Amino acid sequence: MAGQRLSVRDIELLAQAYFRGPASLREAIEGGKLGWSLDQLKRVPEDREGCNEFERGLLRDLELLRKSMQRVMARCHDPRLGSRAFFAQANLLSGGLLSTLAPFLRKDEGAS
Repeated sequence: MAGQRLSVRDIELLAQAYFRGPASLREAIEGGKLGWSLDQLKRVPEDREGCNEFERGLLRDLELLRKSMQRVMARCHDPRLGSRAFFAQANLLSGGLLSTLAPFLRKDEGAS
């Protein structure tokens, strides 16, 4: 970021996006696409009040989902996980979750 003449606010915005945003935004920041990244971030209104109640509810659900996914990913590397019963059940549950990924991605493409 050195030499980019960014304001403190822009740096804070990029830092939040890097640590809390999607992987694609993190990759863009790492790749030096700071202008593009800032444009993307500034398009999203900070005030959720522009959303209706249903939209705010979905935003809350997405935030909870993000936090849950981070927690699950962190716990997957715990050495206490080792029983065959756990792995059998985790495999079934993971397969079910992954089967919902394609339809979720199609929904996202439709929103563009």
